[in-house]
Amino acid sequence: MIVTDMRPLSIVEGKGFQNVVTVFQPGYILPKRTCFTKMMGKNALEIQQMKDVLSCSSMICLTTDVWTSIATEAFLGLTCHFINDEWELLNFNLTTMPLEEQHSAVNIASWIEAAVGKFDIPFNKILAIVHDNAANVVCALKLLEDRHRISSVRCAGHTLQLIVNHALKNSQIEYLKSQPNCFCSRSQIPETVTQGSWFLTCLSPNGELKPTDMASSVSTHGQANPAPAPPLQRGIVKMVLSGCAVIVRGQPRGGPPPERQINLSNIRAGALARRAAQSLPDTKDIPDEPWAFQAREFLRKKMIGKEVCFTVEIKTAQGREYGMVYLGKDMSGENISESLVAEGLATVRREGIRGNNPEQARLCDLEDQAKAAKKGMWSEGGGSHTVRDLKYSIENPRNFVDSLHQKPVNAIIEHVRDGSVVRALLLPDYYLVTIMLSGVKCPIFKREADGAETPEPFAAEAKFFTESRLLQRDVQIILESCPNQVILGTIMHPNGNITELLLKEGFARCVDWSMAVYTQGAEKLRAAERSAKDRKVRIWKDYVAPTANLDQKDRQFVAKVMQIVNADAIVVKLNSGEDKTIHLSSIRPPRLEGEEKIKDKDKRFRPLYDIPYMFEAREFMRKKLIGKKVNVTVDYIRAATETGTVPAFPERTCATVTIGGINIAEALVSKGLATVIRYRQDDDQRSSHYDELLAAEARAIKNAKGLHSKKEVPIHRVADISGETQKAKQFLPFLQRAGRSEAVVEYVFSGSRLKLYMPKETCLITFLLAGIECPRGSRNIPGGIQVAEPFSDEAMRFTKELVLQREVGSLCGPVALDEESSFRRSRLLVSPGSNRGRNLRQNHVSQGSPSAGAGNGKSVTE
Repeated sequence: MIVTDMRPLSIVEGKGFQNVVTVFQPGYILPKRTCFTKMMGKNALEIQQMKDVLSCSSMICLTTDVWTSIATEAFLGLTCHFINDEWELLNFNLTTMPLEEQHSAVNIASWIEAAVGKFDIPFNKILAIVHDNAANVVCALKLLEDRHRISSVRCAGHTLQLIVNHALKNSQIEYLKSQPNCFCSRSQIPETVTQGSWFLTCLSPNGELKPTDMASSVSTHGQANPAPAPPLQRGIVKMVLSGCAVIVRGQPRGGPPPERQINLSNIRAGALARRAAQSLPDTKDIPDEPWAFQAREFLRKKMIGKEVCFTVEIKTAQGREYGMVYLGKDMSGENISESLVAEGLATVRREGIRGNNPEQARLCDLEDQAKAAKKGMWSEGGGSHTVRDLKYSIENPRNFVDSLHQKPVNAIIEHVRDGSVVRALLLPDYYLVTIMLSGVKCPIFKREADGAETPEPFAAEAKFFTESRLLQRDVQIILESCPNQVILGTIMHPNGNITELLLKEGFARCVDWSMAVYTQGAEKLRAAERSAKDRKVRIWKDYVAPTANLDQKDRQFVAKVMQIVNADAIVVKLNSGEDKTIHLSSIRPPRLEGEEKIKDKDKRFRPLYDIPYMFEAREFMRKKLIGKKVNVTVDYIRAATETGTVPAFPERTCATVTIGGINIAEALVSKGLATVIRYRQDDDQRSSHYDELLAAEARAIKNAKGLHSKKEVPIHRVADISGETQKAKQFLPFLQRAGRSEAVVEYVFSGSRLKLYMPKETCLITFLLAGIECPRGSRNIPGGIQVAEPFSDEAMRFTKELVLQREVGSLCGPVALDEESSFRRSRLLVSPGSNRGRNLRQNHVSQGSPSAGAGNGKSVTE
């Protein structure tokens, strides 16, 4: 950043810059300004020393080479050699620079000139430049030879290697190579080989092979017989590189197929635009040549994805292949070279025309006809209107995306980086942008420290899947969002949505951070991913569903809500009569941060009333669910966690709970009474309606509801007077005067002993049913544990099912205070909504659970 933006080195000592570095990498120790100045001084000193040594030499020779690593990263190396005054041969490496631009002769020549100029080496001191036989390097050195009168010398070793490689490809020499000892006696060679005249010329008088004469004899033999016609080959056009070059691939067999570049023989089309190298600030973007894009488009629309046949006529030493390409399965199809020339989109290379070649003569005739008809590049005007105004970058991507209002944009996919990232040309304004598919992510190619790319499992297959369907196809793109300068979008092809296809075939997985902006329905993506998981294809081949071990009846069931434990957990009663705790999937109830929780250590912490919005969340669920039947769909089972030897959390059943078609978790989140849990990307233990939860949370944040509100949090000051005699005596007159009171049953101690919350008075009291006494359960006493009385559990369960967390419609009858500071009243009526106006005491007596009189200790059934 300092070098690119030309900032002063003192920026590293600025507080703002240090804060930014700390945020990005907290543990990084930022070097001082002096560290950079010393480093720059050292480098500058070394360069100056090299300049001084080179200035003393009278003549210098250079060697250069352009090479590409296995990671397809290209580099240019330039080394100088000279003899000093003491007759010592010295050499310096002037540069090893990465090449990000096309390796054309003009570019290579300019790179060499820039490297030489950096060390102040005058070109009249350069005696020669030694190089290999690559065509672009040879042309580059030809340019330098014309400009600076530098001798261009091809490497003898490289030239010899090419000669040997070419000679060894002869079919008869191939046979000799296959023998255990190719230089053997004549008796060891089959008679079918020794009868040829070419073989006899390779024998010495003693009957041994003469290696020195073999290559010339084979060459003479080849000239005596005309070369056979090149074989006809077939493939599918993957990509059109330009108006005279295509990439043809084979049929896939268990993976991405092989591919090869075929250059059209005897013709030339205009070169397409190229972006300037980012590493060379002095270079400029190269625009299209006139009619270059039109030639490329002519071939793209005609050939992409189509089956073709081709012949390879020439293969250069660098591996470049030239030949003829025909549409269809045989040579009766359309000749692509002739079609281009006939439309005036390519010129014929006339410098190497052979008079006896009818194909070249045919191309010349078609070119003359196109000239006469003024087609294409032969039309008037020079073709300047055919040059595109390519835009390689967008100044403000977010504004650009917003300006399109999520309307489909016509585009051509120019490059596929991986299965979910493409480079697209937006039409008609020619914006070249990188698009990441919204809501999904495919396996990628990881770049290692040495520059090599390592594909993740199924990365190559996912890339080929996208390439074979989208590369250089006409599509429509919906640009949906632009977080952090990354453009997210959906690509619509006439044959379908590539995002959903990638998921369905197991080449991609859903990602939560971009799922929210997907405009075609997130549920479609989840359904496609679920289909791939069920079939265990590709990246899901080892997938195990979170509920795989559950029976169908345990995955989905209807149950009655008995208790609201907190804002994300309920207790339900199953059809079997058992109680089961259910946690709402993927949501987190309101909670306090650590510092807020310990503000007042002397105050007893009561989560229901002390955590902001916990009471509101509990009340919402209580009024919505208590005593009602709900639909439960188990999403996953969260395993028990342990801290050392002590379990921190028991095993939890996490499910989606709905009532009347309403998802309770989604309703809580939309009101700001709960938040959505974020997961690792590979964690599938989440709600089956996770996207709806994220959308609900986004709405709550936008509308500033509940936990996301900027207002002061609600405070609930609830007095707990149960067990405190003095407070109970002070409160007794209020109850006596009120006569009738509204309350909510918060807790059931036994069949006749309850804890009530009185919202009007904002207090908690212990309540006893007057006139009856239920069997007591086991409890701790000073001498140990008191054993539970018979039927105590049944009585308490009966009371829980009838009144726990229900609104008590009326507290009637005279009120009294016992020795335990508990209030007694004769009647407690359950509120409407479940058991209308039913008296709890009468219900107990009818069930035979309590004693008829307080304290007699006998059941009425006895």
